[in-house]
Amino acid sequence: MSGLAPLLFCLLFLLLSEVAGCAESREEKSKRVDALGERVRTGEDGVEALAELVRIAHSNDSFAASRATGVIGTLGKLAAPAVSELASLLGSEDGYVRREAALSLSRLGPTAAPALDRLAQEVRNASPGNDSTWFSAQAIGNIGGEGVKYLPLLRSKLGSGPSQFDDCLNAAIDQLEKGLGDSVP
Repeated sequence: MSGLAPLLFCLLFLLLSEVAGCAESREEKSKRVDALGERVRTGEDGVEALAELVRIAHSNDSFAASRATGVIGTLGKLAAPAVSELASLLGSEDGYVRREAALSLSRLGPTAAPALDRLAQEVRNASPGNDSTWFSAQAIGNIGGEGVKYLPLLRSKLGSGPSQFDDCLNAAIDQLEKGLGDSVP
């Protein structure tokens, strides 16, 4: 029994070291992902930095993937080459990544236009109680002009979920209709 105590102590030490390392690791991951975003913004190896953000966004590390996905959404027009990758993340098994993908596409506005069909699919098929569905509807509205063809879809979803979903739908509908002026379908 006396030989077991040092072994248990070593195991406990290793476990605590790993837990402490995880907290530090998250901070390091955040700094690394943020630095990649800054490299894209400044043009310093921007293409490579964006490719690395996309790679991280597709990784199995939920924290890093959702963080990278969110950073891509802050890049504006510089994120254009990654829009199809963001759209593919709407199908991620990780709910945090799905939500960040939809929110990022929403933030990108017209730059996210190539993702319209995938966003519409999310609104059409996903659960109205799912926040990635809400942000997908919001993204369609934020994209503007090209999203007008999805007005019938957005209207058809009104009343299909919680009132917050209707709020997102109505905001998207209003944005699209404002862009149309008097020619609202």
